[in-house]
Amino acid sequence: MRTGWRLVTAGVLGLLGIYLAAVWTTTGQRADLALTGMVRAEGELAARLHDLLTLVGPWTMVPLAAVVVVAGTVVKGWRVGLAAAAGVAVCLVTPQVLKPVLPRPELAVTWPLPNSLPSGHTAAVIAVVVALLIVVPRSRRRPVLVAGALASTMMGLLMVALPHHRVSDVVASGAVGVLGYGVALLVRWATTSTKT
Repeated sequence: MRTGWRLVTAGVLGLLGIYLAAVWTTTGQRADLALTGMVRAEGELAARLHDLLTLVGPWTMVPLAAVVVVAGTVVKGWRVGLAAAAGVAVCLVTPQVLKPVLPRPELAVTWPLPNSLPSGHTAAVIAVVVALLIVVPRSRRRPVLVAGALASTMMGLLMVALPHHRVSDVVASGAVGVLGYGVALLVRWATTSTKT
């Protein structure tokens, strides 16, 4: 239970910290723009990356997360399935709720995109990782975490390169993933502790 609460706290504080530093400070906005500019793709590369995005976007990741949740439910029971579903829901819903309500003032940078923090595409990949971390045996969690970190980073780079998102948006999605995993652990603990 303590690990779950620690992760929830770390996720919330991380998300808040990234938002305040990258959005509400002149230095943060400038650094965000500079980092985003370093990753931006143009021309033929951008076109190829866009084609790749159509293959690995949320329309692929959301069903994949659902498959992991269902498989976890069938193999390990409804408590594991519910915990995985809770983590996935936090990862998928949080970006959609936050983006419209978090203001983004133009302190140092004029940016044509509306507020895009956190990245929903990156959070969708992280949702699959969170579900797997709940479902797989403890001995397999480390490889899942490493592979998931690589996949999430690749999606984040893709989103910044196109450019659909800023670097801070992608980093904020990582904080959403920590929050989602914490919630999943708490749900798993709560359902296990009330087991009759």
